[in-house]
Amino acid sequence: MFDLLIGKNIILRKAKEKDYKSMLNNVWGDEEVYKWMLYTPTTTIEDAKERLKRSIEFQRDHYAYFIALKDTDEAIGLCGIKEYEPNRWEECGICIGTKYQHKGYGKEILSLLLDLAFNKLNAIDFRYAYYPDNIKSKKLAEHFNFKYVEAEEMIRPWDQANKIIDLCILNRVDYLNDILNKLTLKDIQPSQLYISNKKLNEINKWFNPNDLSNFEPIPLKYINGEFVIVDGHTRAILAIQKGLEKVPFIIEPEEWDWEMYYECVNECKNKNINTPYDLLNYIIDDEEYDLKWNKWCDNMQEGIHKKRIYTARLELRKWRYEDAPYMFKYAKDPDVGPIAGWPPHKSINDSLVIISHFLDHHPYCFAICLKDSVEAIGCVELKTHTDMTDKELEYELGYWLGKPYWNKGIMTEAASALIDYGFENLGLNAIWCGYYEGNLRSKRVQEKLGFKNVYKNNDLYIKLMNETRVGYSNKMTKEEWQLKRK
Repeated sequence: MFDLLIGKNIILRKAKEKDYKSMLNNVWGDEEVYKWMLYTPTTTIEDAKERLKRSIEFQRDHYAYFIALKDTDEAIGLCGIKEYEPNRWEECGICIGTKYQHKGYGKEILSLLLDLAFNKLNAIDFRYAYYPDNIKSKKLAEHFNFKYVEAEEMIRPWDQANKIIDLCILNRVDYLNDILNKLTLKDIQPSQLYISNKKLNEINKWFNPNDLSNFEPIPLKYINGEFVIVDGHTRAILAIQKGLEKVPFIIEPEEWDWEMYYECVNECKNKNINTPYDLLNYIIDDEEYDLKWNKWCDNMQEGIHKKRIYTARLELRKWRYEDAPYMFKYAKDPDVGPIAGWPPHKSINDSLVIISHFLDHHPYCFAICLKDSVEAIGCVELKTHTDMTDKELEYELGYWLGKPYWNKGIMTEAASALIDYGFENLGLNAIWCGYYEGNLRSKRVQEKLGFKNVYKNNDLYIKLMNETRVGYSNKMTKEEWQLKRK
């Protein structure tokens, strides 16, 4: 979940216990605010405290936020989005206190929500609704180029008033194109630390600032909340030297291994290289460029390589937010999750929440990829303190694999590599693994790997499935692993 969205003047954050007074005064009790909304007005301190408790509970599992001033953290409104169909999202109310209106906050808020939907949750479109006589909301929709769809009748719950709302929609392509049209060279983040003076001179031979018809658009990728230059840094620098503030951009269509770019961007930020303009101080000759930049790239790639596990056919790497569409592609299959004890994913958002949990709490959870491919086709993990064992040097092995890759030995290959990693790199004394009765594929995998049954549980409650099954718990000791390797 994305619990904090940061704008220029405001932040979207989760509710805090201190917020009841400011929300009562600014929003819940303000007739000029709640007359446009679906919620029931709140007029007393006690009601505000109860409402805040409900807000905290609701926001915990939803993309719902309080709007707060960035400099004081005072809560001045509320907003949120929800998924109404798989990968299709809608705004579910932007509400700002009367005295904080007409300050440009609405544009800032909707911009953050659109960023959340399109760039973090991979929405294919975004729906927005407003009362026809709410001129401020209508202008907000027009500013972001929403397209009118239809008028819809509804009954407002808190006063049973018959209302008409106008529905409009913004699709992903139009959103990204609009963003690109507004971007300037000051708005993009470099992913390169140095510029070669030799390359700069070569491009200068053909570059014409008055005619950009031959200028190849600079490819960008939206990474961690900002547009990052994928290629074309030298062209960007030359454009700046020629006095241009804007050049053609394009969204990079290919899916690459973006972890390398994360490292590059982090190092740029460490050197205060936050726009291409900052690179004007890092133009160096070709020999120095090779020594500084190319050597740094080699060391960086070697560091990434060491964090991963490789087999004959596979690469095991850490999950990242960009993997959500891949995970959803396979985890939505009803033949994949339930046999492992979890329900099929219903949307990319479900997958994104799981990936977020992996990143925060599961240091030895890896995405399974075929070599030379960025697509995550499954998952393999070593986890500690589980139902099977709570001993410090005993971990549990867990895994799942996309159905198109079953019966190819891939799961055994991935699990075997992680078992080796556990005993060799983590110094484990034993690894556990289990399966539910009827899951013959998982049983065979564990037999091939060398696990031995320890006990059978005839009454094992599966919380995520809300059912009881028969479970088998298996174990491999370090000594057994060593003997198997001889």
